[in-house]
Amino acid sequence: MLKIDSIALDRRFVKWQDSRMTEFKPTVIGHIDDRQDKLNTVVGYWPGKIDTYFDLYVAGVWNIFRAARFLLTAIIIELADTLGDIETRLDHMHTINSTLDDMVASIPYHLADNLQAFMSEVTTGNGISEPGKLLGGLLLMHPLYVASRMPFLPHKTREYLRQCLLWIGSHMGLGQATLLANVSEDRQIS
Repeated sequence: MLKIDSIALDRRFVKWQDSRMTEFKPTVIGHIDDRQDKLNTVVGYWPGKIDTYFDLYVAGVWNIFRAARFLLTAIIIELADTLGDIETRLDHMHTINSTLDDMVASIPYHLADNLQAFMSEVTTGNGISEPGKLLGGLLLMHPLYVASRMPFLPHKTREYLRQCLLWIGSHMGLGQATLLANVSEDRQIS
């Protein structure tokens, strides 16, 4: 019954996501090529799309939504594993991948002072030269933490998210981000 209710809630999440006005949905403004070693990826330069938003608050709401989606997906996958339901687990892999892609695509928007300048420097891959508003890092901290704790994400992905938290702590002066990044690996959220 819990699995059925969780899947129904996930469908409501999809309905919410699809029903947002276009102005409040993320807009893809560029891409980062998949030519880098993902284990040594500089913060903001994870391969894939780069999104922009109406404002930081809207971007923050989207990432809170994504973190909630990760938590719900973790419950669904754990229930599916307990019940031996491989099909449900496989059905939710798309949700995991698209939610992760969307969250990672928002990182430059949250952390760079000038997204257009960041886009012009993408080919160098030297990192974010000018940190953005502290609010961007503050709004991104918890969603990054939740995603970095998801046991179904690859280790290299979780490590990149942890590096983003460390970057927020060191470049934006938000010490709680450093604390969240250093939570023991053996304490997964599930």
